Amino acid sequence: MGAFYGSKILNGDVNPKTTEAWKIEDVPSFWRSKTLNWLESSGYTPGTVDT
Repeated sequence: MGAFYGSKILNGDVNPKTTEAWKIEDVPSFWRSKTLNWLESSGYTPGTVDT
């Protein structure tokens, strides 16, 4: 699930609940640390996603 949410953040997918691009704050708290780990392993640096 970390990869699932991480991909949404990296791809700039729109969160249907917020109608904005996915952010780490939108990820359920249970999956947030796994998503952050996945993003870091993918070379993600906060603030570098082009939308």
